[in-house]
Amino acid sequence: MAPPEATAGRWLEGLERPGSLLRRHLAQACGGERALTPGRLAPYRDALARFCARFGAGRPVQIVRAPGRLNVLGMHIDHRGGYINAMALDREIVLVFSPADDDTIDVVNLDEALGRRTFRISEITPPGPVDETQAWLDWTQTLATGRIEDGTSQDWVHKLTAPAVYLARFAFPGRKLRGLSGVMTGNIPARVGLSSSSAVVVAMMTAVATVNELPLAGEGLVRHCGVAEWYVGTRGGFGDHASMICSKAGHLLHVRTVPELHVTGTVPFPADYRLLVFHSGHDADKTGPAGNIFNERTATYEMAEMLASRFLQERHVALWRDLSRERADLKTPKPVHLGDIAERLSSADIYDLIGSIPDHAHRGELRRMLPEASTALERQFVTHREPKGGYRLRQVLLYGIAECVRAIRGPELLKAGDVEGFGRLMTLSHDGDRVSGIGPELSALKSGLDTSIDVWEQPGDYACSTDEIDAMVDIALSAGAVGAQVSGAGLGGSTMALVPVGREDAVIRAMAHGYFEPRHIPPNHLVAVPARGASVV
Repeated sequence: MAPPEATAGRWLEGLERPGSLLRRHLAQACGGERALTPGRLAPYRDALARFCARFGAGRPVQIVRAPGRLNVLGMHIDHRGGYINAMALDREIVLVFSPADDDTIDVVNLDEALGRRTFRISEITPPGPVDETQAWLDWTQTLATGRIEDGTSQDWVHKLTAPAVYLARFAFPGRKLRGLSGVMTGNIPARVGLSSSSAVVVAMMTAVATVNELPLAGEGLVRHCGVAEWYVGTRGGFGDHASMICSKAGHLLHVRTVPELHVTGTVPFPADYRLLVFHSGHDADKTGPAGNIFNERTATYEMAEMLASRFLQERHVALWRDLSRERADLKTPKPVHLGDIAERLSSADIYDLIGSIPDHAHRGELRRMLPEASTALERQFVTHREPKGGYRLRQVLLYGIAECVRAIRGPELLKAGDVEGFGRLMTLSHDGDRVSGIGPELSALKSGLDTSIDVWEQPGDYACSTDEIDAMVDIALSAGAVGAQVSGAGLGGSTMALVPVGREDAVIRAMAHGYFEPRHIPPNHLVAVPARGASVV
């Protein structure tokens, strides 16, 4: 039986009534009725009011909320078989929607800069079947390349389109899907490293699946959202989507998404600490120029994994056979991920592997080194421009393996009450992303290989920070944060800082005086509160 709030008008009335279905639902997601401040409820009120005005107050609707996320430890490794330690935020995308009579998607965004987008699912068709993951990748890469050429790559319609087209052309081919009418809004700051783009994809995937009664929910939804987002043109993993879908209020989620989804559990976020997020004033837009660097780093990982796979075939035959057998059962295209190396090789063996990888290599050299992988290489090359100095294989690989080890170590430290140790891992992770403020000792570590220290202490050199983010990290640490690092994919966006309760104001003031004021940027920060994952009412 439909709830009494089923129409848009009744949902809007219920929003103001304590004890209503919508208020109970939001209280469970965000930490109780006291969390439902006017600002917290505003996106729901605004979206429902606009839906009533545009489509009618008597029209039955449902509401989906898809939170932003913050990956606190385990950066850039969700697509490498590494664990992440992340949380959903109490900032979210809200979509009020109802089924359409045909396959038209019609969504109005309350952000006037984005506006309304309308399309028919049936009109977006590939030239041939996309019944395998690689075929979906190839088609979506062709589309993404065309958008770059015609200047439409940053249109938000691609995030709306991705789930519907994915479901129609890949997940449920041949099934005629019903569209929807909706109003979308949200309070996740865009392009600051809180994954507002993926939240749009999660919201739309949930809505399209709901109106079509498709069996997608919970953990089973994660991979669908991750693969669907490749339609936008990025080549990331599913960690963001897992965080948005599987998180528990008040906790960090410990999860691996590759080669299969594995949610190992949650760890309570330390009650006597706060996670502050400061926006640098510089956007991190992966559909713009930053996307080239993002895809280049992902490709570097892929090529380094190809070389690592050959190393295991030659030097660790039993492990290679075990991994090949396991992955054959999973029907995944490759047997070796960085997470496997971090978990199954000793430190000495990891250092042997790193030492066997070339420091740099250009495309011609890679083609000669990996003749058996020519097709896979070309599929990586097409996603980005070749870096002038060649691909930094060794230091990117070192960063990835070390980060996988740090991500496993982190929850153990939290369970033991060593929050400062956890913070140190965050800062070490940022050292691998750092591009400025690099002293001689760190410079030597980033460019070399010190086998006298533990693997988790290795920064490597992923280099996806910015001068601004580095400055913010340094200010936060000097003001009392126990750990700080870039948020999200980097290349702009935000800094997150783990701060003891009582030191928040000092860190906020230091950031205002040391970063925002000298650059004439309005101070911009939020306190990240761990919330429940995405849900529909």
